[in-house]
Amino acid sequence: MANIIDYIGYYKNKTFDEVPFNDVDALILAEFSYIELDKFLLDRVMPLTLSALAKSYFSKVKPEDMKGRPLLFRETYHLFEVMKDTKRYKDLVITNYKSIVDDEKQFCAMTFKNAKKWMYIAFEGTDSSIIGWKEDFDMSHAFPVPSQQMAIDYLEKEVRFFDKNIYVGGHSKGGNLALVSCMMASSFVRNRLKNIYNFDGPGVREEEYHSGAYERIRRKVKMFVPAQSVVGMILYHDLHYTVVESSNRGLLQHDGMSWQCFGSFFVETELSAKSIRFYKEMRDFLKEVPKEERAEFVSSIFLIFDKAGITSTEKVTFSKILKATTFIGSLTADKKIKEKLKKIFVILKNYFK
Repeated sequence: MANIIDYIGYYKNKTFDEVPFNDVDALILAEFSYIELDKFLLDRVMPLTLSALAKSYFSKVKPEDMKGRPLLFRETYHLFEVMKDTKRYKDLVITNYKSIVDDEKQFCAMTFKNAKKWMYIAFEGTDSSIIGWKEDFDMSHAFPVPSQQMAIDYLEKEVRFFDKNIYVGGHSKGGNLALVSCMMASSFVRNRLKNIYNFDGPGVREEEYHSGAYERIRRKVKMFVPAQSVVGMILYHDLHYTVVESSNRGLLQHDGMSWQCFGSFFVETELSAKSIRFYKEMRDFLKEVPKEERAEFVSSIFLIFDKAGITSTEKVTFSKILKATTFIGSLTADKKIKEKLKKIFVILKNYFK
């Protein structure tokens, strides 16, 4: 089977007129948004074609700079390498790159334009930073969280009168940002939307899921998850999603670079029993945690993660989760919070074992 790198190799000489923009292209551009342009940038002002951006970027960033970097960034570096000279992608115009990471949010977005035919707004997902992952959990008790508000503002400012055929998407948390920004968009923006892509990203809280805002964009949402999805099983979403075959196992299936495709279609499979159970257990569990307790509860989870040495998403393992449970008793949280912490770590252990 093939992955998105193979897809690029096969269709590299096909324009979007010859092979129209499709779901696999949407994942590729979502993955592209992980490239850290802000850290190596850029003495040139956007907008730039992808080819022109590549000349500037690769003159500064060499393969040796990727040594020791998290897998996510090594993979997207390679993705950029294989895209930069293709007939299909090289003339895409990239504009309005925005990246902010601080103590309360991790946000990045960029816009791709194919002449005047379509535009794709990509929101970066959770990187390896723990603050990005904490925002995923904060979505259970707050709306909008800071990165969601930034996505709402970004989308609203990005769309102009002559823009049409607008696609919005992202992987992981980026999929949630795509969903939420479109939910909260003005009718001016919503009427121009073609598809909203959520690639294994969290859903929304129950109150947002049942809202008129969600209902207005429901039919335009296209959600994709791997067979052993975790992140995509968080919070509420429609059950009409496509399950994609992955070459990885377990939590590593979240990596969109491992997703399998055949031509311009993803290879479909069934959701694993483990992910179905995780979705049900997480949803039932959140109903047990009063809204007024959720902020303290999430803070307690990440305090435990810190004690257990879980400082990035790549360090989440069964042994680390097992170690984390030993720190629950030492917290200053009240008894009710501690009991709920024990329950959530049982759910996590059941998934990772």
